[in-house]
Amino acid sequence: MVKGWWFRARSDSLSASDRARDRAVHPDDHNCRAGIFQMTQRMYIPLSVITIFLGSFLLFTVQPIIGKYIQPWFGSTSAVWSTCLMFFQGVLLLGYLYAHLLGRLRPQRQLSLHALLVALTLLIGAVHMRNWASPILPSVEVAIDSSPIPTILFLLSLSIGLSFLLLSSNSTLVQHWYAHVFPHRNAYALYAVSNGGSLLALLAYPFLVERAIGLRLQSHIWFILLILYALLILVCAALAARWQARSIVPENKPDVADPIQSDVPLKRTLFWFLLSMTGSVLLLAVTSEMTQNVAPIPFLWVVPLSVYLLTFILGFTRLFAAYRPAGPALLFAGGLMALYALNQKLVIPIGHTIAWLSGALFCVCLFCHGTLHATRPDHRHLTFFYLVIALGGFTGGFFVSIVAPLIFPAYWEIQIASCLALLLAAWQTIHVRTWPMPVRYAAAALSIAFCGLFAQTIVQELQSYVYLHRNFYGTLRVEKEIRGEGPQELRRYALKHGDIVHGLQFSRTEYRYRPVAYFSEDSGVGRAIRHHPLRDIPDHSFRIGVVGGGIGTLVAYARDGDRVRLYELNPAVQELALNTDYFTYLADYADRWSAVIGDGRWALAADLETAGTPLFDVLALDAFNGDAVPVHLLTREAFDLYLNCIDRENGVLAVNITNKHVDFRPLIRAVADEFRLNAVILDGPGDGIITIPNRWALLTRNPDMFRSPAFRAGRVSLIDAPPMRLWTDDRSSLLELMKF
Repeated sequence: MVKGWWFRARSDSLSASDRARDRAVHPDDHNCRAGIFQMTQRMYIPLSVITIFLGSFLLFTVQPIIGKYIQPWFGSTSAVWSTCLMFFQGVLLLGYLYAHLLGRLRPQRQLSLHALLVALTLLIGAVHMRNWASPILPSVEVAIDSSPIPTILFLLSLSIGLSFLLLSSNSTLVQHWYAHVFPHRNAYALYAVSNGGSLLALLAYPFLVERAIGLRLQSHIWFILLILYALLILVCAALAARWQARSIVPENKPDVADPIQSDVPLKRTLFWFLLSMTGSVLLLAVTSEMTQNVAPIPFLWVVPLSVYLLTFILGFTRLFAAYRPAGPALLFAGGLMALYALNQKLVIPIGHTIAWLSGALFCVCLFCHGTLHATRPDHRHLTFFYLVIALGGFTGGFFVSIVAPLIFPAYWEIQIASCLALLLAAWQTIHVRTWPMPVRYAAAALSIAFCGLFAQTIVQELQSYVYLHRNFYGTLRVEKEIRGEGPQELRRYALKHGDIVHGLQFSRTEYRYRPVAYFSEDSGVGRAIRHHPLRDIPDHSFRIGVVGGGIGTLVAYARDGDRVRLYELNPAVQELALNTDYFTYLADYADRWSAVIGDGRWALAADLETAGTPLFDVLALDAFNGDAVPVHLLTREAFDLYLNCIDRENGVLAVNITNKHVDFRPLIRAVADEFRLNAVILDGPGDGIITIPNRWALLTRNPDMFRSPAFRAGRVSLIDAPPMRLWTDDRSSLLELMKF
């Protein structure tokens, strides 16, 4: 009987009439096959759950791994992660399109093509392992003057493009197969499993993975789990192909059906698209807002992304359906949270800012994703539905990463996304048949009126600054302030990167030629320069290096014969400092400085290799994006480079650690212990007008330098700084230093 069953297994691909004839001739064999089918069918449920969960876990684990790895090559700006997110959303769209088209093929052809994709993905990973010593982390030298966005997209495509495509199709394909195996079950419920795996991956990375495992080891473990996933997905595909073949199939069914679902109304499709795009725009906007004023680190990547996924999980459950009429109220709450966070972010602690922005993201995205679930199609259009969602997500990412920097001079995406959500809520409210017409139109009018509050924040920003400019590296703002009248008039210009003041200069006063803001004579860096033992040696050309050149304030310390070397990542900053009337330090001291455009660490390494000898007497590290310090400038490898760049006996490394959100004392203590340096932290006074309160860490090999009375005022103890392990390029976590 069993032998006969194996020989007649071909009957699964026969027509319905042939199978009926086969059952009549061999009833015992048919019953045996039916029993085995039912048993394996029950096994398919946990198999689908495990496969979707593991695939989603891998999908969202690889994102912070590769993002953190390539970020230092492009200045560690928040835009690097935004570009990565756009890439992930684009490949996710391709994955959904692949799943949609694959689902239109015959079962056996689905299995064959997907097996080919799996094999090719693993093969490319093995090739990478041989060439890079890692399956996904490229060992590629990136030119400092490379165009950031095309280079990032190329590196991501080369390293994880195919594997991400495979994982992107995971949830949609398994749900599609599940719907054919269990036509009377809700396959959309597996979407919550997918988002659950993604959410676990995001939460585990900053709190466990990043702090315990280096990037290289993370990539190897990830690839091993990818091999396990490949086996699971092939088993799912093989079983689904066998079961789909048992169903009644018309004899003349074409290999591929029309991929465009003509019976889905265009209006509904557009509504899905706009809902998905709105959530995506707000996700990237909130992420940029958090990271540009703290640090572009995995923790602040995963918080908004986790909230975003959580709204998918909750929105795609029946529980939310009961509360869906409260969607407009949810939006109003989210809008108020966003407005409060935008207006108070410089006053409230960073933990509060993260909470308010996350709350706004949660409310708006829960409305968008809950509405998506409420308007979902039946299982026949499942893959098309997810394809439209992916298209909206990618369009949102493309808008924030590519379009917005070209058309907007500042970050206004939070306002735009909030207004779009309110307009969608107004449109939906009008079509709620169960509400009285006056109520519907009143709610819609209130939603539209609410948009005016967000528009007001944009108008206010345009009126507050005399200069606004945005590019890949962030937003530059110049604020003009005039105090007093006549001869006593005090006019100053403040450069803001993001929302943080990065430099000040006064015009028509004695302060025009003096270093101010964080760099005054009483600041740590000011004292390091003025009281340096080599400062007054005759015929000695005092050498100052500045990583994060800004408007060139430190050039004011240079005297005749001295040389200042500026390293500035953002070309727009130097253009502003050199070719406008707002700031004149570089023009006033044109013969005393030179500049390099590019990431300071890599440019320093190139200069050191060319010179072959120490470059500076004082090297100031003042590189910030908003209020965020690029972590790759604070690792063991980076400090080793800095120490090789300064004079071996009397060189001073001055690190600006002024920050509201991060306590750098443990890091400075770790650096001093690692390299056996004499270290001191100095707090500089600030009146808020001429100077800004500042904190600098000074490090030197000279054991007697900081015994001078000049370094006593404002001294901060390092003894009570908690110990920490010094960061490396392979392992770092700014989370352990953050002040919430």
